[in-house]
This record gives sequence, structure tokens and C-alpha cells, in this order.
Amino acid sequence: MKKTGKLVALLMILVLVLSCVACSSSGDETKTNGGATTTDSKDNATTPSNDTKDNSSAPSTSTDDSDDPDDAASVDADDEEEEEEDDEYPDVILGADGKPIDLGGMEIKIAAWWANPDPDESTAYGEATKNYRDWFQKTYNFTIKEESIGSWEDYPSLLTNFCTTGGDENYIFVCDERSFSGFRSGLYKDLTTLDCLDFTDEKWDKGALDFLRLGDSIYGMRAERPEPRGGIFFNKRLLQEAGIDPESLYDMQAAGTWDWAAFEDLCAKLTRDTNGDDIPDIYAMSSTNYDFMKPCLASNDAYIIKRDASGKFYNATGEDNFIEAWDWAKDMRSKYEMPQPEDAKYDFPYTAFLNAEVALQAAEEYRVTENQALADDFGFVVFPKGRAVSDYSCYSYDHLRVIPAIYDDERAWKIAFAFNLYTNPTPGYEDVDDWKTNYYTLFRDTRSVDETLEILTRNPKPQLFPLVDNVNRSNSYFWNIDYKTGQEQYEEMRDEIDYYVSVANSY
Repeated sequence: MKKTGKLVALLMILVLVLSCVACSSSGDETKTNGGATTTDSKDNATTPSNDTKDNSSAPSTSTDDSDDPDDAASVDADDEEEEEEDDEYPDVILGADGKPIDLGGMEIKIAAWWANPDPDESTAYGEATKNYRDWFQKTYNFTIKEESIGSWEDYPSLLTNFCTTGGDENYIFVCDERSFSGFRSGLYKDLTTLDCLDFTDEKWDKGALDFLRLGDSIYGMRAERPEPRGGIFFNKRLLQEAGIDPESLYDMQAAGTWDWAAFEDLCAKLTRDTNGDDIPDIYAMSSTNYDFMKPCLASNDAYIIKRDASGKFYNATGEDNFIEAWDWAKDMRSKYEMPQPEDAKYDFPYTAFLNAEVALQAAEEYRVTENQALADDFGFVVFPKGRAVSDYSCYSYDHLRVIPAIYDDERAWKIAFAFNLYTNPTPGYEDVDDWKTNYYTLFRDTRSVDETLEILTRNPKPQLFPLVDNVNRSNSYFWNIDYKTGQEQYEEMRDEIDYYVSVANSY
């Protein structure tokens, strides 16, 4: 019996030992397989066998992670944070292989003669924008940034030379009116061939897309809001002294009654003869002929160059809208424009407004920076609408973005793909009027920004004359506004402009 008892005891000890060994082996296998499965499901790149080898080669790390509850909790928290962040962003775009599109570490540069600063991370919007850009650059394996590559003077030649000869850099170029005509020479990629660009998306400036267009092909794009252009600055103190409520200009603008007739009535009240000699001593406005004519013509849907239904340019200076706007402007300037002294400097129209000698000035929005020197409070409204239109009609001539045609299709596609991501709104801030922020610091009231700039940037029509060589912003067409009628000017310059148009249409 004693021998039998000892034998049973030995057998029980053996079973216990074998059970412990089996449990230990089973536990290790579960950890290894579990790590491989998790990695596999996350990146779809590694195999279980590879994961097993990696884990076995670093057992201490695996043991530390699993044995330390604080470390495990930290890893879980990081994973949860990453998953929450990914949930805030758009779905990852996958390639034909089912994996995220990989741009292969491309370095892409948005080139211009300036470079915008990175988002201000001290603001919630700036921090969110930086985080979003970091996410999509990591997700699709590329970098993108804005970079200055030259001065304003030499930039056009840099752009043309690169688009002609090529290079290692992956550029998206800013293109202004000095280089627009390059699309006719085949320098820029037809963007409609790049299916990663969806030009029905509301982020794209539709006027800009129509600008560099030939048939169904599009050669330039713009994902920013159009820049505000010409309007009317007004001195609030001088209006009040003439018995006019400055807010009434905004009210008329909002009501849709701010038109040529209302503007002329305003000018008549502001232009006064104080000594009874039938000669005005106080004039309503002071503007350069160029600053006055650009918004005036656009306000009546009149432009020097237009396109017909077939896409061909034509000389539009003989159209009724153009002649009407020209003659109205000539009459207004003859009655209400402050005469320029013979010894005055070229910038007299600007200094007259800054010195509060006149209450009104037609000028582009950028003059707000110089108008900070005005001691009096001032406002800004759109140019009044003409007789030929039912709503305010504004113009634009903004910078576009182009991709060199010398790039092959694959390279161009990748650059366009990256640029499309870069120009998407920051998730969570799609409806934020962030574009107004800087303007609020420049203008003296919010209505200038919330109402006037809103109108000026709402689908303005691009001026087409930069696309016709030699009919540009320094053209002499506007300089004769104070001396000739619209018909006289048209007849004098018709043959010259028609010739330039025929050359542009021959490409």
C-alpha cells in the first residue's frame, strides 16, 4: 500500500508539471498570434510569420508591454486618440491595390515670388489646419509647401524657362497676367486630364476655371476666394456735414437700390458752390481715370475683350453697354471730379481723398492700406450698378495655379492629387469665414467686410484683356475717358484692338 501511495503521488506531481508547461506554451502562442493579427488588420502590409519573427527577436519589449499595466493603458490611449483623429478626417483614398495612395515621398512646392506663412498654431483654426496637413502628408507619403523662388521682376522668366526645359522639382506655379498667354503655347497641363481634380467642387473659383480655357480644356485653377476689387471709398464725416447718413450707402447697397442714379444724386449733394460764382468749390470725388473706369464698365457688364459662344475673343468696346458706361463716366467726371492742379503730382487723386478734400473715391480694395492714414472714419461700398444689369456686376483678375505640361501624366497626376488635398477646407472649419479675419483689421467698420467684400468676391467676371497680347492694363484705352466719347474712342482704336484679337484667336 505504501508503494502504491508513493506511485500515485509521483503521477500527480507529473500531471501537475505537464499541465503548467502546457499552460505556459498556450499563453505565449496567444500573445504572438494576437500581435500579428492586430498589425495585419491595421496596415494590411505584414504577414503573421513576419510578426512572429519580429516579436520573438525582441521578447523583452513584448514582455514589458504586456506585464506593465500603465504602459498597456498608455498604448491603448494612444490608439484610441489616433482612431478619434482619423474619424475627424475624410476617408482615406485607396489605390487599385486596396492600399492608401502612395506618392513615394514626393516633395511638392507651390512656387511664387512670395510664400504664405504656415498656419498660426496659437489659434484653434491654425492648429487644426496644421494637424490636418500633417495627417494627409503622412497618409499619402508626400510633403507640400509654399516657396518663393524669385523676385516679382524675374518670376515670369523663371516660370517660362522651367515649363520649357523641365527639372527635378515638382512645382505648381502661381501664374499672373504676365504669364497667362503661356497656355496657348502649350506650357501648361490640361487639368481636365487629371481625374483627381473635381472642378464641380464648390471650393474652385468658377470664373478662374473659365479664364484659361480652350474648348473643354482648362489650364489654370484657383481654390481661393476671388480678391475684392473696385468700389467706392467714402469719408463719413464729410457725408454727415453734407446732411447724409453714411449708413444710408450700406442700406441702399443691401436693398439693391445703389445704382448710377443714386450715385449721381449723392455726388450732386456733395458738390457745392460756396461763394455763388456758379463754379463748384467743393467736389464730390477724386479718382484716377483707370480706377474709375474699371469698376464702372464692369458695373454695366461692359469689358474691352469678351468671348463669343465658340470661345473666340472679340473686341467688345463698340457694344451698347460699353458705350453707355463710357459716356456716363465721362459726364460724371466732368461734373463731380475734383480738377487736378497743373503742378499736381501723379498721385493727386489719392492724396486729395487722404487730405479729406473730397468725400468719395473710386479705387480698388487694396487702397484700404494707404487709407489708414485718413484721420476721419471711412467706409467702402461696391460700385453702383449700371442700367444694363439687374444686380451688382464686378470684375476680377486673380492669380491662378498651373502645372507644367512638360511633366508626364503620372507625375502631373500626383502633383495635382497633393494640391487638391492642400486646398481642401480644414475639417470642422468648412463654413468658417476665415477669409474675413485680416480685412476686419484694415477697415473701420464691419459692414465694409460683411456686406461689400461679400458682394465683390461673389462670382466676379474675370477681365479677359490680359489674354490678348498688347491689350493690357497699361493700355491707353482708359486714358482718353475725359476727352472723347465712347464712340469716338471705339472708332479710333478699333483697328488696333481687332488686330490684336485676330492674333490671339490664331493660336
